[in-house]
Amino acid sequence: MARYKIGRKIRRYREIANIVIKYGFGYLLEKAHIKLSILPIRKKNQILSPPVRLRKMLEELGPTFIKMGQILSTRPDLVPIEYLKELEKLQDSTEPVEYEKIKDILEKNLKCKIEDTFDYFDEKSIASASISQVHIASYKKEKVAVKIQKPEIEEKIFLDMEILYDIAQLIERFVKEASIYRPVKIVEEFEKSVRKELDFSYEGRNIQRFRKNFSSYENIIIPDVYKELTGTKVLTLQFIEGVKITEIDKINSIDRKKLAQQGTEIILKQIFQDGFFHADPHPGNILITKEGKFCLLDFGIVGRLTEEEKLQIISLLSGAIKANSEKIIKTLEAMGSYQAEEIDKRKLEREIDDYIEKYRDISLGEINIDVLFDEIFSIMRKYKISVPANFSLLAKAILTLEGVATIIYPEYNISEYLQTYVLDFIEKKEKVKGILKDTLRNISSTYDILKELPETVEASLKMLKKGYINVAFEHKGLQNLTSTIDKSSSRVAFSLIISAILVSSSLIMVSGKGPKLWGHSAFGVVGFIVSGIFGIYLIISIIRNSRIIK
Repeated sequence: MARYKIGRKIRRYREIANIVIKYGFGYLLEKAHIKLSILPIRKKNQILSPPVRLRKMLEELGPTFIKMGQILSTRPDLVPIEYLKELEKLQDSTEPVEYEKIKDILEKNLKCKIEDTFDYFDEKSIASASISQVHIASYKKEKVAVKIQKPEIEEKIFLDMEILYDIAQLIERFVKEASIYRPVKIVEEFEKSVRKELDFSYEGRNIQRFRKNFSSYENIIIPDVYKELTGTKVLTLQFIEGVKITEIDKINSIDRKKLAQQGTEIILKQIFQDGFFHADPHPGNILITKEGKFCLLDFGIVGRLTEEEKLQIISLLSGAIKANSEKIIKTLEAMGSYQAEEIDKRKLEREIDDYIEKYRDISLGEINIDVLFDEIFSIMRKYKISVPANFSLLAKAILTLEGVATIIYPEYNISEYLQTYVLDFIEKKEKVKGILKDTLRNISSTYDILKELPETVEASLKMLKKGYINVAFEHKGLQNLTSTIDKSSSRVAFSLIISAILVSSSLIMVSGKGPKLWGHSAFGVVGFIVSGIFGIYLIISIIRNSRIIK
């Protein structure tokens, strides 16, 4: 990170401290041993609630702190629900930069002239945030949206970032109760996130991956990326006509219940099938077209899950659904979320049991997802259980999904649908896991036999040579021996081929990739059918041969 002039840094320190004190959070500076005696102190503003004061403070502090608040709003493991809800309201709307400066950035980044590249380019922006602004244009007779980064924004953000690191280190050193949140780690994650958001080509690649994942889905639109008009500071997308979720009443003759269900399926597919999901699907990032299709926007913040992480999430959800606190704790330990020697395991297990018992006899329609997650993360904070950032993004996505589904269709119960989806997913995984386990066991047995065969033959020949084995030949049907051996070896080879097809089909079924057939991966289904046909043929062949021998 570049070092900035001391004078400029001190001036920004004073500005930040003034605003922090203004909104009644000066005690945090005192706890962090930041001397307030050298700073002009304004009157504290404590009429509003702490969450509201925090939001207003971040908005006044500027783009870096607004972005940090927005990212913290995706971390229910760190931020209590009442703060989370308020941070979601952070306004990132600012005055647009004059056209000439924006034009200069676009032309330098794309190495082209606007007049020679676009059929038309609107000098007036349709949206302006702290980092970028959006202009409508026409390219090859197609309407496009051009997102352009504002000038000198990187320099401003990384000056604030350096100050944030200083403050985080002081808080981590002097404020013991803040150690569970690992402030320096939070700032490090924030810096990574901001660096990605400042690189518009990164968002472009995210969009292309989403388009690929949803290429066979008719009820969702992901805007196309114009690669030739996209760089680190410019992103050009297909313009999609639609209304915001909050304005859905403008669309007539639409099945809102079905739309809410489709929205839920879209998010859950991203999480459990693709392992690549939109981490902030709030109402402002979703459009509904006049045909009743979803259109997702703003792919700067995404979550990723490995196959192992997906299985861990399923294990946690399975433990919760089946009221198995021991399974939940073992999964958390496997995730590395806590150190077993640092907590009272029995006390944690009892608390999880109490939590499960509280919801055991409550119908799914009565469960509030917000409260449910808030209680879960409260337990985690209490026992200093850290959660991987992607898991927090996932929880945030589900929390946001409930709000979006409720806007579309207030009577929609996401809890029931979520449980049904998870249970079906678990059942499919268990079935495939069982098939794979049996197949691997059979392959292992066959492999052991073939591996020992040369040694067995060699030992037998040695014993025969030394006269330990007497072999009496009776010439009856010896002419068929070669044919029998050929048939046997062919069957062994055929069995191995069938086993290989079964294993590969099982792995394809587990991954869920590729086109679908009867709700499963088409390649996996075809593989099972082919191996089944080959297996039946092999059994019939063996039975017929046995009858001939008899």
